[in-house]
Amino acid sequence: MMRANRHILMVAVSAILYGGIAAGGDFLIDKGVSVYEISLYTIFISLVVLTPYLVLHRELLVRRALFRFYIIYGLIGAALQLTLFSALFLGVPVAIAAMLLNTQPVWTTIIGHFWLKERAGRRQLTAVGIALVGLFILLEPWHAEHFGQVTGILFGLGGGLSLSLWVIWGRRGGMNDQHAVTITLGYLLFTGLSLLLIYPFLLLFTEDDRLVRISLSLPGNIWILLIIYVLITNLLPHLLFYTGIQKVKAVTAGMLLLMEPVSAALLATLIFGEAVTAYMVVGGLLILFSNYFILDKPSTP
Repeated sequence: MMRANRHILMVAVSAILYGGIAAGGDFLIDKGVSVYEISLYTIFISLVVLTPYLVLHRELLVRRALFRFYIIYGLIGAALQLTLFSALFLGVPVAIAAMLLNTQPVWTTIIGHFWLKERAGRRQLTAVGIALVGLFILLEPWHAEHFGQVTGILFGLGGGLSLSLWVIWGRRGGMNDQHAVTITLGYLLFTGLSLLLIYPFLLLFTEDDRLVRISLSLPGNIWILLIIYVLITNLLPHLLFYTGIQKVKAVTAGMLLLMEPVSAALLATLIFGEAVTAYMVVGGLLILFSNYFILDKPSTP
């Protein structure tokens, strides 16, 4: 029992720390770090920190047989990184970006129904309907007055879709027989490679330095902020989550991860003074409730 509680605590803490991804990313964007730099350097710094440990524990390196799994996992990871930070760059408030990311269970239900042929029952379909209503209220489309806001919202929804694919592929890949460090390494390594490979294609769509600039000559204080950001919001929660998920049921983990947008909203209020409107509260609560509705399946007699 104590061991189970410890693993549940690991997942809960990881969810709270994950809430800092959006808030910290927005802070770094305000400091002049490009969207691509945040995405790539987050991966690079994490790998540098892990390397000494892996030199001593080579048995934790990714096996060649798993390369196909991690290649796809890395492409999904790259999409997840770029869509979230692009949404923040385009002015989507941190709290709303986190809520859009948290539409993941809804997309997972829809994709599972049409792609994996997992039949969605009345409970799941009801949850999707609740989430769509919550999303409409949260986004206040009657206030989206210019194209940039709409584009940012679409990127935010793309983040939720990417996170859904991340969850689905992880489930299909069967991560339970791998060490948490191995999973973290594989995800980071192949996400980093994916980001490097798709960089030339990004330049075909935009030359905006704030989006695609890549430079190693960032000020020293920015590098320090990046390292702190990576350790607290990425590497540590990854290790905690992948360790905890070994013993925690997927349904329980999904509920615990609902703490992430709450954490992000609190950080956004404390750090940026973002106002929390009634529409955000009502829409966000509906999205959270829809996720709970999907995850908290009634037990069968």
